[in-house]
Amino acid sequence: MSIIPPAQRWRKSDGSAALESVMVLPVVAVIVAALVAVAGIITDLVILHDGARTGARAAATTTSQRVVVDAVEAALPEFAHVAVNVSPQHRSPGTPVTVEVAATRSLGPVEHTLTARASAITEPVIDSSWTP
Repeated sequence: MSIIPPAQRWRKSDGSAALESVMVLPVVAVIVAALVAVAGIITDLVILHDGARTGARAAATTTSQRVVVDAVEAALPEFAHVAVNVSPQHRSPGTPVTVEVAATRSLGPVEHTLTARASAITEPVIDSSWTP
């Protein structure tokens, strides 16, 4: 049985740490990329909810659908196409109004439809149909 000096024993495992790093690095990169993509979707959801709240505030103070849609689109410039649904269409003071906003985002080859909903109580509105 031959005795190997300690310096030679260490030389046999010099490349194992580098090889392990090369094998693990792609897995870590994929996990980081997935986390960044999920963070982007969560950010889009927060922005979409902000647009829905803006639409609900506009719907609570006006009877015009166009004003609500314009307010939502102005609050969401980063979305190319936004679908806005206001219910009920005809509102009276003191009734709840709900604004639903939907948009699509792509995450790689998959498209996700993101939706947000916000509600408010309609306020008395002075418009062209109002008479004292």
